[in-house]
Amino acid sequence: MVLSQNIAYRNGFKQTQAISVNGVGWNAYRNIISELPEGRSVRVDYYRGTLTLMSPSRKHEKANSLLTRLIIAICDELKLDVESLGSTLWQSQAADSAIEPDSSFYIQNEQVVRDKETLNLDSDPPPDLAVEVDITNPSLRKLPIYAALKIPEVWIYDGRVLRIFHLQQGAYVEAQTSLAFAAIPVRRLPEFLELGQSEGMSAAVAATRRWVQQLLAGGA
Repeated sequence: MVLSQNIAYRNGFKQTQAISVNGVGWNAYRNIISELPEGRSVRVDYYRGTLTLMSPSRKHEKANSLLTRLIIAICDELKLDVESLGSTLWQSQAADSAIEPDSSFYIQNEQVVRDKETLNLDSDPPPDLAVEVDITNPSLRKLPIYAALKIPEVWIYDGRVLRIFHLQQGAYVEAQTSLAFAAIPVRRLPEFLELGQSEGMSAAVAATRRWVQQLLAGGA
């Protein structure tokens, strides 16, 4: 096995630490996962022999928490059932891949998985939407993992811009609109995320709700 370590710094302070190990077989990956403590803050991803462990920063987690709340608020206003599964570990031995998104959601397929206590990507649909917050650690490298797991839509938010990716013929293509929220220009969500930074989460959620209501009423 080959170990590599990457530590991201911003303004002189350590933000995110990532450790990658190459040459890890599926069984070894499963053994490592089983030894990790419950309630850990470390995110895990695995792709065809490479295992990466990443410790997200507080700033990263705060942005992720707010974005999750905004997505749920949009679903509420659109009267869409949603199951938010956070950083659930999604894995498939057949795809030799696994990942813990920052957030994941069933929206279009919520009813399909509603009564299931456990989910298996070899027989159940993958989450409809996965979100990565990219403030201190690049997330584009994770797209092949998501593609292997056949997750149809991935958002990447870098602290300023929200990028949307749709899975098409086994690869991601950047898009302007969301598959989950076709009628909502979700690329404007960073405006409400910035509001959350200055005025708090509740103010951002309330503003997002008003915005969606205006859109539904035919406003700008």
